[in-house]
Amino acid sequence: METNTLSSRLTFLYKWMLPVFFGFVTLLVWVAAIALHAEPDALALVVIGLLFTFFFLLLVPFLFIQKVWYDDKLMYISNFRKARQVALKQVKGYRRWMFYFYKIDFTNDQGNAENVMILPHIVERFLAGMGTPFSLEDFEDKIGEKAIG
Repeated sequence: METNTLSSRLTFLYKWMLPVFFGFVTLLVWVAAIALHAEPDALALVVIGLLFTFFFLLLVPFLFIQKVWYDDKLMYISNFRKARQVALKQVKGYRRWMFYFYKIDFTNDQGNAENVMILPHIVERFLAGMGTPFSLEDFEDKIGEKAIG
């Protein structure tokens, strides 16, 4: 059975490596600024720490992305620790969320509404511009629904 991937191949890097590395570097900058608080260079470290903190906060949404792929009947969702399956007939559609992120809305087995956040392939994001990535258009054809909102 052929599977199609909706999320980027770099999802693991985006979700775990990038925020953890950047958070660690930010923490080191703040520790250095606190340790050198009486030194003349401490103000420069505080400014650098504020910049790193700002950029680290921009990476927080990456912690919520998941790897998503689908075949003829099921959509598979993985957070790299566990995976689950959702029938394609339970998928309600997708919507753009915060620039290049997308949320796929579906109902779980109990009938409750849920969503999963993805970051599409980087090439698709740039080629599509502000339009819909190609993989999501194919997914839309598969589920027979239109984009939400």
